[in-house]
Amino acid sequence: DLEYFYLPIIFKSHVTGFEPTKDLFLEQGNIVAGQYLVEGELGSAAFSTAYRCTDLNSDQDSDGEHEEVCLKVIKNTKDFFDQSLDEIKILELLRQTGKCNENHLIEMKTFFYHREHLIIVTELLRQNLFEFGKFIIEDNEEPYFTMNRLAYITRQCLTALRFVHNLGLVHSDVKPENILLASYSRAQIKLIDFGSSCYLTDRQSSYIQSRSYRAPEVVLGLPYDGRIDIWSLGCVVAEMYTGEVTFQNDSIVSMLSRIEAICGAFPYHMIVQGRQSENFFTKRGLLFESLSEEEETNNDSHHSDKGEQNTLSKDLTRQAMFVDFVRKLLTIDPEVRPTAGQALEHPWMKYASA
Repeated sequence: DLEYFYLPIIFKSHVTGFEPTKDLFLEQGNIVAGQYLVEGELGSAAFSTAYRCTDLNSDQDSDGEHEEVCLKVIKNTKDFFDQSLDEIKILELLRQTGKCNENHLIEMKTFFYHREHLIIVTELLRQNLFEFGKFIIEDNEEPYFTMNRLAYITRQCLTALRFVHNLGLVHSDVKPENILLASYSRAQIKLIDFGSSCYLTDRQSSYIQSRSYRAPEVVLGLPYDGRIDIWSLGCVVAEMYTGEVTFQNDSIVSMLSRIEAICGAFPYHMIVQGRQSENFFTKRGLLFESLSEEEETNNDSHHSDKGEQNTLSKDLTRQAMFVDFVRKLLTIDPEVRPTAGQALEHPWMKYASA
């Protein structure tokens, strides 16, 4: 089936030619497309820069203020342009459901092409979990991610993923930077950045997910589905609780070794079937890493003990429920790992409160 959408192109009348530079630098006070007043830069990523703007065409509130929005300005290259068109397709699909807010998903307001750049306009949110967690630690603030609040945030993430997965989509880049707070006091979040998302029916790529949050089946080159997002969320939840990245990524093998140490041995059938397994595992299923002669004299083997995981206490306290929840999300075998809907039924979810 074929579909299409119109891309509005906003330009100065009776003017042709290229822009003076390939990059679009915006400063406070600039007005974009005759409508968006730039208030400041929010941050930049590999293929875009985000700005906090006031929509001068929006209705004024009781204080006479216009609505603030986020402008995502895509860098001017063909690849970034094409990838962002894919993101627009997905954001438009989500918007047309009319259920973004109740499912904790970023809502796109509009998009257009202006001064040789594709621009996506979304609602304005607050800090992401990574920035906010770093701020709390550096400023010695009272701990924000209490057990109840963490459960509440996790439940919202699972609700978002369940909705996305039911549409046949995989987010493919769940990490603290892509979970933004909508309200600090109410601990409300939204899942953002669908630039790497794909349909289950798409040809699968092995170059997805940020490495520290990459699911084992992706690393080994196995088929995957929405449960790769569940693995990533498990990494995020553990990180928010401990304040440390769960699986550091000095190298892929060292990361796999950490996964084995925490989650147990890789199922042999995954090693046998994985297209990339021979790069990391021996035929006996042991991790290895090729080292230079100098490295060999100064490094220990990455092989980890594959002892059985400690059994949970029969007394499933709230803490034990949390550990059990994270362990289930971080199940190496995706066939055993819960879906978003199944994870929402876990007993730890009953502690969710802001």
